[in-house]
Amino acid sequence: MYLHFLKSEAYRASKLKCVYVLLICLFFLTFFQIMIFTKLDFFGMTQDDVYELSEEGYSAEGMSEAFNMGFNSGASISREEADDEQFISSTVVTITDDETGEEGILEPQYGSLSDLWGDGMFYDADMPTLFALITSSSFHILSVAIFTGIFLGAVYKNGYDKNLIVSNRCRATLFFARLTVIAVYSVILLAATFLFTALLDALFTGGVTWNLDSAVLGYTLVSFIISFAFSAVIAAVASFTRNTAASLTVGVLLSMGFLSIGLSLCTMLLKYVFRELPDDFSLINYTLTQNAETLTLDSPGKDVLRALICSFIYSAASIFSSCWIIKKKDIG
Repeated sequence: MYLHFLKSEAYRASKLKCVYVLLICLFFLTFFQIMIFTKLDFFGMTQDDVYELSEEGYSAEGMSEAFNMGFNSGASISREEADDEQFISSTVVTITDDETGEEGILEPQYGSLSDLWGDGMFYDADMPTLFALITSSSFHILSVAIFTGIFLGAVYKNGYDKNLIVSNRCRATLFFARLTVIAVYSVILLAATFLFTALLDALFTGGVTWNLDSAVLGYTLVSFIISFAFSAVIAAVASFTRNTAASLTVGVLLSMGFLSIGLSLCTMLLKYVFRELPDDFSLINYTLTQNAETLTLDSPGKDVLRALICSFIYSAASIFSSCWIIKKKDIG
């Protein structure tokens, strides 16, 4: 019966327009990110700056750090309109003569705005590095959250579920078939991210440095486990609410890190009240979005283990609660 349900649900999913629209959106989001990383000198940021922000993830500290980087870069740069209607960037530097002690002002020119286009921060980066940067942005998690909300929410608008379940005693069988379809779509999104990254890397840099090894496979596998756990959470929300709008709203808000930001503020409050808490204590380390954001190709083993444990706990709790509510609620 499971295989029959799986075939039926896979066919239903293939007829949803969101399946293809989300892939198109994923391509354009990847396009803009690869362009920024490989072709733009983005306010003088370096690779270390990007990695530093990535380590903070969705935390309040990360947002503050990103704001400070942008503010400091903008504060030191003044733009003056040149005769050719291009913008000239200059930084005011004060220099002191060691012999006379006199101070002077030096205003070196950085060229026009067109100079921003060239070799970006990650122009020479290999394919795994770019793939990890794009994946850590969690666009695939946002996409699978939207797909899960639409795919599961649509069946509650009519008697579709009732007609299927009456032929099978175990109501959870149908749910597991749908969860399998969602897992397959998660794989498709990650595969598409890899393909789009390679294609756009070749487009913007003229070639692809593959450097594929076991670390890339391990990173992709953990990323899939996290995205599947996230989709299981959204599936639980859909099962409880039986409402497409509610599951979509929760999925989008969670994937954009709103929960992580709130927990980050709670962490700051707890550290203020309980001074004995360790410096590295943070509630957001136990959210799926934060683990997805901070995961890298060379993450230490303890971070990978934490991401896996959190994913398995969220998956198990969500699937169990979904099955429980499906058995309890009326299917009419």
